[in-house]
Amino acid sequence: MAPGMIASLVFFALLLGFIILTWIVGAGAPQRRTRALEALAAEMGFSFVEDKPNYVADLQLPGARLDWHGVNRTARYFMEGTVAGMRTAMFDYFCDAGPRFVTFGTVAVFASTQRRVPAFELNRKLLLNTYSDLVELSAPEFSKHFALIGADHNWLRRMFDRQVIDLIISAYARQKFQISGGGPWLAFTIPQARLKPKKWRGFLQDVSPIASAIFERARAEHTAAA
Repeated sequence: MAPGMIASLVFFALLLGFIILTWIVGAGAPQRRTRALEALAAEMGFSFVEDKPNYVADLQLPGARLDWHGVNRTARYFMEGTVAGMRTAMFDYFCDAGPRFVTFGTVAVFASTQRRVPAFELNRKLLLNTYSDLVELSAPEFSKHFALIGADHNWLRRMFDRQVIDLIISAYARQKFQISGGGPWLAFTIPQARLKPKKWRGFLQDVSPIASAIFERARAEHTAAA
């Protein structure tokens, strides 16, 4: 057999082996993610279910930016517990947002039993976007890069004071996220990306002080969260 043919056979054998190994590793990834996050939930004292297709109704989430109104919505690796007195859930979400387009991400949501926030969204500002209900904050440098959207401008300006803005900037430097809220709920979303299991606890530790600070500035109501 010619040396060139031998080299070609060796190359294709190595390529085939690489493809098979990649498939084996990929096939086992969901199971490894399940085991890792189930163990994390147990460490944190959270409940855990691998799949929760009815998560929107169960949590009574508001119609915010997290594609609550899409189709085929489901949550995976759903853990729920309490952080700093707030009902807390964290999970990966998936949603059909259009033909052959699926939105997904990792999200942490918090609920207050005594506070309510006006509907809002906070995200990185896109230069070409035209925003309606854009809230102007007394933090020009922050407003240059972030868009706070909501109808109740006065209350949102009160909620997003300098302390809250500083907390957001500090956490955002470690992990890019968007915030949405309405009623008793706040959601911190990492869009189109899923956090590695080893980063879930750190993400909760980063964003829970922001949630607490926002709720402290929100309206007090006697109606308890569901």
